[in-house]
Amino acid sequence: DISVRQGVTMKEILVLLCLVSGSLGRHLYGWNVEDKCDAGKEQNRIAGQKARLEDLQNSLAGFKEDLQSRITKGKAYEEDLNKLRRRLSKLEPSGCDDATQLQCGGKKPLCLSRLLVCDGSVDCDSGLDEKDCDALTPSGSVWIGTFVYDKCTQRRPEKIRLSIENYKVIDYLRSFPEVTASLEFDPGMVDRDDTILSLTGHMDLMPGDHVLRFAPPESDGLAFICTFDGEHDDYCLGKIVREDETDVCAEFVLQRS
Repeated sequence: DISVRQGVTMKEILVLLCLVSGSLGRHLYGWNVEDKCDAGKEQNRIAGQKARLEDLQNSLAGFKEDLQSRITKGKAYEEDLNKLRRRLSKLEPSGCDDATQLQCGGKKPLCLSRLLVCDGSVDCDSGLDEKDCDALTPSGSVWIGTFVYDKCTQRRPEKIRLSIENYKVIDYLRSFPEVTASLEFDPGMVDRDDTILSLTGHMDLMPGDHVLRFAPPESDGLAFICTFDGEHDDYCLGKIVREDETDVCAEFVLQRS
């Protein structure tokens, strides 16, 4: 059949033309069609590897971010658990005279003299006696107090300013540093009382329960105490009390400015 023979002949001619053009390109111009094809395949392979590498790097970055987030959450949960443990321990009897002794806790509970707290030598197996010795009210620090209620003071201030003049650790009594301060009433207010009281007292370095105590500065016998909760170093809960500390007649929140 002439048409079939012509069709076959055309296909053969096309194949021959491709072969001839490739051969001429190699000999006359240095072309190498196979090399170009191989080079294209190599580029595609490299591009694919780069894409996979980028995917792996992104996955690794995501894994690191997720891991860091989990670690942060774990530390937060651990801190919350420790806070809860401290609160529960305060509610339970320590088995010691808390006014003069510290319960070391741990596997070997021990009632340690409060005079040995923060003396620079670890006496509790748990190390509790030397863990909480930072100066929370250092010299030069200023604290602003806002009253919750006041049933007894002469001036009935809304706010007070406590300026720590000196925080001094005594070598022979390191668990009760001496503190001197000045107290102003309603600072910044037009009709405020200009009286500035001088306060003398000490910081009781009870681990987890630091208490700032000032003796009565006036003849009314009202003393000033402020208790830190062991978790926040920038504020304490204050009370105005009679000298025996049994009659609380005013409360305030004192925060470092």
